[in-house]
Amino acid sequence: MKKFRIKLVKFCIPIISLLIITIIFFFYTKFKTKKRILEISKNECFIMGDSQVQRINPHLIGHKTYNFASSGEHFYFSYFKLLDIIEAGGGKPKMVILGVSIHNFSPIYDRLFDLNYAEGKNSLKRYLYFTRVFENYDFISSYKQLLNYETFLNVYNGQDWGGFYESNNSNPSIDLINKTFKMHFSKSKIEEKYSQTQVNYLNKIDSLCMANNIELVLLSTPYHLKYKNQIDTGYFDFFTHEIEKIKHRKHLNFLNDSIDSSYMSDANHLNVKGATFYSNQIQNQLRLSIH
Repeated sequence: MKKFRIKLVKFCIPIISLLIITIIFFFYTKFKTKKRILEISKNECFIMGDSQVQRINPHLIGHKTYNFASSGEHFYFSYFKLLDIIEAGGGKPKMVILGVSIHNFSPIYDRLFDLNYAEGKNSLKRYLYFTRVFENYDFISSYKQLLNYETFLNVYNGQDWGGFYESNNSNPSIDLINKTFKMHFSKSKIEEKYSQTQVNYLNKIDSLCMANNIELVLLSTPYHLKYKNQIDTGYFDFFTHEIEKIKHRKHLNFLNDSIDSSYMSDANHLNVKGATFYSNQIQNQLRLSIH
């Protein structure tokens, strides 16, 4: 019996030690994350949302503008990133430019929110330190979801800070456009057609901005015409309905622009040429609001 106890202790010591090291690393990284957000919070205008608005050049928008968008970002993560900025206290955010488009309400965005999908697990990997797993139960429905090897590795992966991104691609092929469309709008039989979690957190962002006297600007950048023409009209109607519910907010809507293919890097992203043009368009329309 004594030998068994000794073996058990020897077996447990490395596991417990690794667990303690992981916990220490988690809180140390959380501390560094808050420190960086404190610096970021000294800006006055924040570009937030998914990869579409990552293409918008913050330096062309206005003074103290920071691009905090990232690829495939659910509004859930945008909400908590904005909450972190507000609570950091480094400054007083005056404006949030939030990317909102038709594909943001497609089925894939519920997968980004759901840990039962590979996309959801990847989101937890990228946003673990932006997600308040001990306070919020919308994303983590059960702590059992966190008790796995993947979560252990996520602690050491850090987080996706996103930010301004440039592409020199142009005139995307129809194969690339079709691939992007299929990724965004294909759904399984059990999935809802429209992402209600996106709607919920879009409204939460709106409420958070109102409570903190932050001007919220909704931004819809252009689609490639061959991509846009494939989208079910129901998505257009749903998008319009949800945007109209967010009252007293400026909506910079460029979805109806007949954009030249040379301005697009793929189906729904501007390249450097297109991003520069639309960054200047946005700056011209927001000049009085920012300054």
